[in-house]
Amino acid sequence: MSRRMSAKQIVIAVLVIFGLPALLYVFAALNEAFFGTSTSDFFPDGMEEPLWYPEGIDPHSYDGPALPAVLLVSDQFSIDSDMALKARLLSQYGYVVRIPDLYDGRHSRGIPGMRILRRVTGEERMFARVGEAWEALLADPLVNPERTALAGFDLGAELA
Repeated sequence: MSRRMSAKQIVIAVLVIFGLPALLYVFAALNEAFFGTSTSDFFPDGMEEPLWYPEGIDPHSYDGPALPAVLLVSDQFSIDSDMALKARLLSQYGYVVRIPDLYDGRHSRGIPGMRILRRVTGEERMFARVGEAWEALLADPLVNPERTALAGFDLGAELA
């Protein structure tokens, strides 16, 4: 005796088979966006902000000529290990490097979490954070404002 499924049973089966994994995926993205790693995990040791000074330069005791600087605006993933590496490499060439924290300390490794952060933060706030970082970089007494550059990657290029 064969039993045929009703339309209602088919809809319920499809929702369970496809809906449950999709729901788990959304919860995982939300968790990563709001409770995942922090951008401060990628700051230089001992720093409370995304600011890299050239090797051997102590910002508290430096008494030499003003240094060139770069405001490095990150891609849509904000501050991560890739951006920290770029900043570290530039600082090895003698630049002071600052990276704006686009998502207020939050970080996402995946695209769904990053899209959530972008939507929640909004473009106006990201532009404001880039402007605040630019002003902070120019206000640094070690930085020569006439030798300061602005560079960006992907979303950061648009913001720059």
